Amino acid sequence: MKPYIHATLASTVAWAGNIYDLLIITYVYSYIEKTFGISYTLVSLLFSLGLLGRVVGGTLFGRLADKYGRKPILMLTTLGYSLFHGIMAFSPDLPVLFVSRTLEGIFMGGEWTAGTIVAYESAPVSIRGILTGIVQSGYGIGYAFTGLTYLFFSSTMSQDWRLFLATGAFPILLVPYMKLKVPESRASFIKTVRVRYRDYSNLILKSTMAMSGMFIAYFSVFGNYPPSQLN
Repeated sequence: MKPYIHATLASTVAWAGNIYDLLIITYVYSYIEKTFGISYTLVSLLFSLGLLGRVVGGTLFGRLADKYGRKPILMLTTLGYSLFHGIMAFSPDLPVLFVSRTLEGIFMGGEWTAGTIVAYESAPVSIRGILTGIVQSGYGIGYAFTGLTYLFFSSTMSQDWRLFLATGAFPILLVPYMKLKVPESRASFIKTVRVRYRDYSNLILKSTMAMSGMFIAYFSVFGNYPPSQLN
């Protein structure tokens, strides 16, 4: 199998796991409220920390990917978000719960950045568009699997909600595959060019505003469910 196919497959599954981890927590809001004795407002904040962490992670790990290569950062961030998701699932108290969610979000932001780039840069120029689209389809795949997993656990959710949440640690299994099969993208070997970010400020601002507006509308609906729907 072509190296760029391995890169696309690994990036797609890692992105699917990323979204799986981000959203699976919405299924256990009521159990978190009851277990930790917190309000729905704080549970919503817990969800939001996963998104806010992405802002930090995308920026931080994007720079590190330019410096150290896309592949090692993809491996590190996939390992990181999987590990902290597992810790969050078995959190003994509120500080561990909130800190692990925040750190998970930071690594999730880095995974999306490194994964998309390594798939794009490893592919032949003629098919970069379609392969990038395949990577992005991981969003829908990950979201769909949260529902399938919930159906599997639904009859025992009250006893096994932590185990249900812990299934989000599965992307850690991708790391050895990435190590063995995913190539480093060719662009990582090109000498870094100094860029004046103000030359791109208008484009960055418009793109950021467009993405922000889309996700505010999206997560205001899909990231919050009234507690009555979960009891």
